[in-house]
Order: sequence, then C-alpha cells, then structure tokens
Amino acid sequence: MRTTPLAHLPDRLVLPRRLVPRRRPISELIDLHRQAVLADDAMFDEDGNVLDEKGAGDTLAEEHKRFKKLVGARCQTEDEVQAKLAYIVHGTVGERDALIDTVVECGLLESLLQSLILRAEACQ
Repeated sequence: MRTTPLAHLPDRLVLPRRLVPRRRPISELIDLHRQAVLADDAMFDEDGNVLDEKGAGDTLAEEHKRFKKLVGARCQTEDEVQAKLAYIVHGTVGERDALIDTVVECGLLESLLQSLILRAEACQ
C-alpha cells in the first residue's frame, strides 16, 4: 500500500489563531483613514503648494488604500453600521469633498452598501 506525503494531515486544516488575519473594527478603520488624510494634508503648505512631491504621492496612495478598505469592510454590528454611515455621509477632516461623493465617483457604492448588510446572527 502506497501512502502520499500528505496522508497524515486531516481533511480540513485549521490555522492557528495567530495566523488568521485579525478583523479591524470599523472605528479603527475610520481612525486609520483620518490619519492618512492628515498625513496627506501635511504634504502641502497653507496655499496648497506641494512640499514633497514623492511624499505627497505616497500619502495620497495610502489615503486611497485606507479609504477603499474602510468602504469595503463588512460591518458586524448595528453600531458599526451607524459609525460607518455617519463618517461617510458627514465626516472627514480637512477641506474635502463629502466622502459619500467620493464613494460614488470611485464606483464604490455597491461595495459600501454590501458592507452595511449585517449577517442574520448580528440582527438577533
């Protein structure tokens, strides 16, 4: 009888907790986006002139990455839904367009709406 090198492994592997990516709460993702906006704003002087061309490109890319992550992150509780909606509709930092406008302009509306749907167990 021939055995395969993987025959000793169970049918389903379970990753140790430390290897499973940790889900960030929506409040943390909001804070990370705000920090990215502030870092990007720091790349400009009072008149809007770029202080560091490469740095401004890097901070803008980080801001976009964090925004997309926030928009697509699935809410787990009603409080997370409320916090996310409040931030997207009303909140941002600096002189910016409303974030909801950015969601629409970037084609992220469907992703945002999907992220607000709570699983059945969260609604009980």
